[in-house]
Amino acid sequence: MNSKERNEWIKAVGACVPDAVVKDMLAAAEAADAPGRWEVSVCGAGLHAAGLRFFGAGDYARWRKSCAKAFRLACVGPDGPAEGLPWLTAAWDLKTGGWTALRLSGSARGKIAAWDFRPGQAPVRRLLAPVAFKARAFGEPALDLALEEFSRLAPLATLSFEAPGWSLRLARPLRWPLFARCDLSAAFTPHSSQLALFLLDRGVTELSFDGEALWAHCAG
Repeated sequence: MNSKERNEWIKAVGACVPDAVVKDMLAAAEAADAPGRWEVSVCGAGLHAAGLRFFGAGDYARWRKSCAKAFRLACVGPDGPAEGLPWLTAAWDLKTGGWTALRLSGSARGKIAAWDFRPGQAPVRRLLAPVAFKARAFGEPALDLALEEFSRLAPLATLSFEAPGWSLRLARPLRWPLFARCDLSAAFTPHSSQLALFLLDRGVTELSFDGEALWAHCAG
């Protein structure tokens, strides 16, 4: 989605989620804007959290400075972008309006890397190693079965383990109404009515688990 669509989505979240505070999310997104496209993120733990991802297409170094200013960060992060990875992944607490987690991902010294930030903490640098998804990749029968069944409907492209979590990229987006019918969407079921109001038929592009909650990242 473009910047206008992103802003409309943020405002829709503010209108659909009781007592949501989205002013700072909107301001940070506008301050970190650049040529490229945006995705939106929802959390399976509840409607108290939401996020944005940005896939840039312009001057990375210049954008990184703008992003650091928008989120009040020391200007650190990857040297440049990495193909297929979002430049920015950010999450907000909708009760307080403040951001809770931020990732700058890209390439550093020839490797795929990410810098993870949390308010008031030093950034954590991670090396990322996405691999092609294979059945029974987790070694957990229930999860492996759910992913195997899901991949028949929506083929999974890549898997990245990032202790204590992981991320799964879909080969092609799956519209939210179809995703919501899958067993894998169970974490989102308690809030399915509200989510349907502002996700509409956007396509799920990636699923990630941060060690505590499942996230769905959506485009369109």
